[in-house]
Amino acid sequence: MITAVLFDIDDTLVDFKGAMTRGLVRHLARIAPQWTDAGITAASATWHAVEKVHFGRYLRGETTFEGQRRARAADFCRAHGLELGEGVEEQDAWVGEYLSHCEQEFLLFDDVVAALDLLRERGLRIGALSNSKHEYQDYKLRLLGIRDRFEVLVCCDDVDGVAKPDPRIFAAGCAALGVDAPAVVYVGDNKEADARAASRAGLQGVWLDRGRTGPSEEDFPVIGDLAGLAPLLGLLADSRQKGRS
Repeated sequence: MITAVLFDIDDTLVDFKGAMTRGLVRHLARIAPQWTDAGITAASATWHAVEKVHFGRYLRGETTFEGQRRARAADFCRAHGLELGEGVEEQDAWVGEYLSHCEQEFLLFDDVVAALDLLRERGLRIGALSNSKHEYQDYKLRLLGIRDRFEVLVCCDDVDGVAKPDPRIFAAGCAALGVDAPAVVYVGDNKEADARAASRAGLQGVWLDRGRTGPSEEDFPVIGDLAGLAPLLGLLADSRQKGRS
């Protein structure tokens, strides 16, 4: 019986990639107002590329959360001929201004609040599990007004740096809820690191494919939006019940 649901946060509940793009546009409008639309489009592509590289380094334990932010800023400025010194204070100031613009652009996807409230009405326990830093994700959820809907928040810095797809972080999420893994559904936008990894860890992984970019047939359920989650949970409960009969 499914009794709990854990959610990824960025690009599952929060339009994080969109916020990063819009925040960068705001930031560049202040520090490089002469840039053309084409230049801003190229800059956005660079920013997402360096984010992937350096956040990956953070997840592998090669740098700190703050260190990967500084490295992203340095690489980005170097690639586009923008001035940024090597000092920590200057880099932190650049990142801080960018983040302030991002925060103004944080948005929940339209289906999030209704989906969370419906799950709670049905008596399901709800938590969030993320590869980002706990302090940052807690702040983000509070800023968006939904932190109180989650009983637990587990991030990789809560688990000695262990990150998805490692099964240990999923085990930590289940333990925080006090629920055995087979009774927990994990929902995320990353097919491999979220849905498949959760399934391999003993949870029921669900891939939230908002853009419907992938195949419809996987060895785990696929939904196009969170409105499809509650009906899916009913189907999962029915199938498990039949499996025991």
